[in-house]
Parts: sequence; structure tokens; C-alpha cells
Amino acid sequence: WTAAQAGLLTSCSVSEDGKYVVSSSDLENAICLTSADTGERLFHIKDHHKSTITRCRFDPQSQHVASVSEDRTIKLWDLVSTQTTLSINSTHTNVISNCCFTANGRYLCTASWDKTLQLWDVQTGTFRSHGGLTLSKGHDGSVSSCTFSVDGSVLVSGAYDRLTVVVCCCPGSVPVSGAYDRLTVVLCCCPGQVLVSGAYDRLTVVLCCCPGSVLVSGAYDRLTVVLCCCPGSVPVSGAYDRLTVVLCCCPGSVPVSGAYDRLTVVVCCCPGSVLVSGAYDRLTVVLCCCPGSVLVSGAYDRLTVVVCCCPGSVLVSGAYDRLTVVLCCCPGSVLVSGAYDRLTVVVCCCPGSVLVSGAYDRLTVVLCCCPGSVPVSGAYDRLTVVVCCCPGSVLVSGAYDRLTVVLCCCPGSVPVSGAYDRLTVVVCCCPGSVLVSGAYDRLTVVLCCCPGSVPVSGAYDRLTVVLCCCPGSVPVSGAYDRLTVVLCCCPGSVPVSGAYDRLTVVVCCCPGSVPVSGAYDRLTVVLCCCPGSVLVSGAYDRLTVVVCCCPGSVPVSGAYDRLTVVLCCCPGSVPVSGAYDRLTVVVCCCPGSVPVSGAYDRLTVVLCCCPGQVLVSGAYDRLTVVLCCCPGSVLVSGAYDRLTVVLCCCPGSVPVSGAYDRLTVVLCCCPGSVPVSGAYDRLTVVVCCCPGSVLCL
Repeated sequence: WTAAQAGLLTSCSVSEDGKYVVSSSDLENAICLTSADTGERLFHIKDHHKSTITRCRFDPQSQHVASVSEDRTIKLWDLVSTQTTLSINSTHTNVISNCCFTANGRYLCTASWDKTLQLWDVQTGTFRSHGGLTLSKGHDGSVSSCTFSVDGSVLVSGAYDRLTVVVCCCPGSVPVSGAYDRLTVVLCCCPGQVLVSGAYDRLTVVLCCCPGSVLVSGAYDRLTVVLCCCPGSVPVSGAYDRLTVVLCCCPGSVPVSGAYDRLTVVVCCCPGSVLVSGAYDRLTVVLCCCPGSVLVSGAYDRLTVVVCCCPGSVLVSGAYDRLTVVLCCCPGSVLVSGAYDRLTVVVCCCPGSVLVSGAYDRLTVVLCCCPGSVPVSGAYDRLTVVVCCCPGSVLVSGAYDRLTVVLCCCPGSVPVSGAYDRLTVVVCCCPGSVLVSGAYDRLTVVLCCCPGSVPVSGAYDRLTVVLCCCPGSVPVSGAYDRLTVVLCCCPGSVPVSGAYDRLTVVVCCCPGSVPVSGAYDRLTVVLCCCPGSVLVSGAYDRLTVVVCCCPGSVPVSGAYDRLTVVLCCCPGSVPVSGAYDRLTVVVCCCPGSVPVSGAYDRLTVVLCCCPGQVLVSGAYDRLTVVLCCCPGSVLVSGAYDRLTVVLCCCPGSVPVSGAYDRLTVVLCCCPGSVPVSGAYDRLTVVVCCCPGSVLCL
């Protein structure tokens, strides 16, 4: 006969007289009594225990059924009264796995996973006063079985100890055991791995996993695949080499495959990355790298480290926080560390730069900054951008070539872009300036220049310097304060330096001129002035103008050709303009004088002359001298007090000199006349007089 019973059968036993069969089921924690002759169900006792029944057995007299359970209780069910006559809460600390009677039925022995056995006198009930007798020194593992000899003098037990489990393990792996679903599972695991279990598709799956990983399942190719994954990762599948491969990938990553060493390798990569391989230390290493990066290896701490680096970068190592850190760094950069948010951060920095941190968007950002610079943040395209900026500069953004570019710019400057050498270059320029490029030393240099200026290069101190210069100016260099300074100077001018406001200022000056400084409108102004001249300022057209003037002269302004011109004039003189050679010329003239022009030595000369005077020129001491003279007079020269003096003289007159009031005076006198002086109205007057004559007022 065959009898069906719901649930999973956990135990069964036949009575000594052969009349009955008792069985236990995990469904409803029930025991069922069946006729051994007909298979008829006689009794079905539901909820006989609170947990799964592990063993049920008849006593030798076939009058009682003993049952034990995972709930650590013992029960005797009487076949005559059809009820439970004895219920014992044992002192076992784990599951009761088995039980057996002595031949006379007086003693019941229970076995447990707590590594002990206990004896119970079920006929006299003496256990009610002092409990059962515990046998605790026999096993080192969970006790799974027990039985008495026929005469009751020997108790034999078996446990999950002192057993030889034979499994085939790969070299380096070790057997690891664990108890799952009433079974001791033994698997070969890598050192340090642990057994992790989970229920999938009505089965308990047990795998070797790294500590902290969890079992994750997914349906692929009509199968339920169960993998060990790090928390948060998910199984992702792809078809490679006629196989469906399932990997644990971080959210957003995808499987990427490549053929290396006659094998198809499949790994999880970030979108857009590719597999790159190389042979290192007799192994083929395959990594996910950004497009264009290459594998670079180095030996650190007795290991060969292989990482993806940008072309030209090298591996640099350093010991930080008891670890050897290896990073891809640009040649010449070094590892720098700092402690931020309880972590030691190690990054590649240029020599001399330092780590600076700041809190932005709930994150601590750590950057390599030049000494004195600070992190500055701004929101662009839904992202918070943090860069190192000089103090006072601000982040400015612009859209160029479908990208949002963010730069540190001085206040008021703006990003300007231009296409050079197939690239879009974006730099900060002052408003109105434009990008200008030139090829120097095999490089394309891009500068912000004022409209009309051009890049000019020169070699100074083994470097090629490129500056924006006005057309016709050239770069000139000089050494000042241990630095080589390069300036755009007009041809013939030279750099001259001076110390002003604790700074060494270098400007281009004409030969013989010197820098002179003064404080105007909270600024120190430095100009090239002729020796003896001083800085004088005035307010014109809402601006403070500072010019070099001879002592006693003052700045005077006037509007000419839509411009405000400022000149140094003697007191009482005024600016007068005239159009000469298509230019408007402005000079200082005494009241009543007018500008007169003439072309001499390829230049248009403009002087203030009295009405009726004309320009007369002559060559003296390698220079062309131009003076205002009365019509008919000629230029006459003479050497006086180590100077060559040139005067306008009437025809036939000659220059005559004399010393008066500590000055050497030179006059045009008729032949035979001499200079005579006299004091009149606090002035010394000198005129030409015939010999013997005197000055009369």
C-alpha cells in the first residue's frame, strides 16, 4: 500500500508488534498513525509541537509514541487514551535531533545539536524534581543519532564530529562547512570566504562568498542564476562567445568583452570604457580603461601593480596611513596627503602646491592649489563646480563648442573663445580685447591682446617669451630684482627700474629719462620723465591725468579733433592747434603767438611764432635746428659755456656773450657793439650797446 501525507516527511517508525506506522510532517507540525496492514490513517494530530518534529519513535511495548522537535520539547502520546500523557521542556540549548528507548521502555535518551545527550526516566518521573541526566563529554559536534544496546548497558551516539569529509578542492582553496536545512554543507572556498545561503526556486542555495557580500538572483536563459554580489550591485547579463554570461555590476555599468590569450574575457565596465590588455609578470592583465588610456606597470611592495593611465603619465608611490598608495601622475608631480573628514586623502600635485579643502554641496572637496589660492564654487549646468582661484577672482562660465567652460577670471573680465589648431581655446580677457595667436617654438600661443596689437616673441633666459605689442614695438629685457623682465618698448627705448611702494617697477623709457612716481587717486603712478621734471596732475573729462612737466609749468587742456589733449604749458600760455600733414597738432603758445609749420628732415615741425615770423633751419652739431625768425634773418651759431648756441640774427650781426647774474647771455649784436646790463624792476636786462654807451631807463 501507499499512503500520501501533506508536507515534508521528517521521520517515521514501525511499532515492535508490527501493527502501526507513525510518521511526522513539517506541515502543521503533525504526527500521523497509520495501520501497517491496510495503510488506513487512524489518527492525525495537528500542532503536536510548536516547531518541526525531527524524530518520532514507538516504545518497545508499542503503547506510546515519543516525539522530539526543534522547539526542544519531548512528548509521549498514548495509543490507548489517544492523548498526550507526558510533555517535557528539556534543558537542551539547541535542536533535539533524535531519541531512543531502552529495551524495558523506562528510559528515553534524547540527542541534540548542543553536543549533549540527556536521559529521562519516563516511568517514575524522577526528572520532575532534578531534571534529566546530561551526558556532555562525548562529542565536539552536533549529536545526530543515538541507540541503546539490547540489554540497555551501552548507549551509542553519532555526531557531526570526527567525520572525514572528502571533497576535491582547487589548490589554495579550503573546505568550509555550515549547517543549512538540517544538513551540514561542506564546500571548497577561497581562504577568508564564508558560506552564505538563500532560498531560490524552492531550494536552499549555499555559496562561498566574500565577507559582507549577499546572494542576488536573476532569471537568464530560462534559469535562475544566483551570485554573490557586493551590497548594491545587481546581476547583468550579456551573450558572449555563444554563452550567456551573468556578472555582478555596479548600477549603470555594463558587461564588455574582448578576446585575450585565446579566451573571451567579460568584465563590468563604465559606459564608454574599453578593455585594454597587457602582459605583466607572466600574466595577461585585462582592465577597463577610458578610451586612449594605456596600461602602465610598476613594482611596489613586492607586487607588480598595473593600472590605466593617460599617455605620458607614470606611476608614483608613497606610504600613507600604513598603506602603499600608487597613482598615475604627470611627470614631475608628487604625491601629497592630507587628512579630511577622518580620511587620509592622497592625490598627485605639482611640486609646491598644497591640498586645500572646502565643503560644497554636502561634500568635502579636496584640490591641489597653488599656495595662497582658495577653492571657489559655482553652479553650472546643474552641477556644482569647484576650482582653485586666486583670492578675489570669481568663476565665470560660457558655452563653447557644445561645452560649458568654467574659468577663474578677475572681476570684470569675460571668457573669450577662438579656434586654433583644430581646438576651441577659451581664456579670460578684459572687455574689448581679442584672442590673437602665433606660432613660436613649435607651439601655437594664444593671447588676449588689445585690438591692433600683435604677439611678438623673443628669447630670454632660455625661454621664448611671447607678448602683445603695438605694431613696431619690440620686446626688450633686463634683469631687475633677480628676475628677467620683458617689456614691449618702442625702438631705441630701454627698460628702467625704480623702487615704489615696496615694489620694483620696470618701464620703458627713452634714453636719459628716468622713472618718477607720485600718489594720485589712491594709486602710485610711475612715468618716464626728463631729469628735473616732476609729476603734475589735473582732472580732465572725469579722469585724473598725470603728466611730466618742467618745474613751474602746469597741465592745460583743450578739446581738439574730438579728443581732450593735456599739455604742460608755462603759466599764461594756452594750447593752440593747427592741421599739419593730415594731423591736428596741439602746442602751448604765448598769447598772440601762432603755430607755424615746416617740413625738415622728413618731419613736420610745428612751433609757436610771433605773427609774421617764419621757420628757419640749419644743421649744427649733427642736428637740424629749426627756429622762429623775422623774415630775412639767418641762423648763426657760437660755442659758449661748452654749449653750441644757435640764434636768429640780422644779416651781418654776430652772437656775442657775457656773464650776467650768474648766467651766460648770448645776443646778436652789430659788429663792434657789446652786451651791457642793468637792473630794472628786479630784473637784469642785457642789450647790445656801442662801446662806451650805458643803459638808461
